[in-house]
Amino acid sequence: MSEPIELQQINGKLVFCVDALVFDTQALNEDKPIIPTGVGKLGLLCDDLRAIRKRGDSTLIAQFYELVIPGTILTEHVFKGLQRPLRTDGNSKADENVLVYTRKPSYDAVWAGGRQGRPRRIDAPPSRVLTVLVRPNDNRHRKDYPQIDGWINHWAWVDEDQALPHASSNWVDRYNMKLWSKEEAK
Repeated sequence: MSEPIELQQINGKLVFCVDALVFDTQALNEDKPIIPTGVGKLGLLCDDLRAIRKRGDSTLIAQFYELVIPGTILTEHVFKGLQRPLRTDGNSKADENVLVYTRKPSYDAVWAGGRQGRPRRIDAPPSRVLTVLVRPNDNRHRKDYPQIDGWINHWAWVDEDQALPHASSNWVDRYNMKLWSKEEAK
């Protein structure tokens, strides 16, 4: 693994903490492009990673260690809102607030060596980008996890858009809006 792993114990729960650009919660509600407020922490409960392991999806674990932890800070674009229904944590309109961080890493990762193994880097899939879906840490969980700015829900490789490098294909139809782009922020 290339980056040190940051684990914090918060209210009796172990949380993996990932550096990422974060946005003001109030400004997110205005549905217009905004600039990040700085670098903050995205969280993934250790229990959630254990559940992934129990399902036998070792590739997701390798990708978390090798791509999500060290690379989310390198995001090229952040989109807001999914153009499909999502219910999570009791919120039937969770799709409206999801943030999607995208970038094009130069490698992928798989798990090699069974239970005692470790992540192994392989070639990145061609013409694909990595997406990390994040749910902002809203008022419901903010008091219990004040250090966490958002919760990592999922990550996956998807086809790359032909017109906007480092973005998901058909992002205009896939997401409600482009919130931020590194290139535009220069």
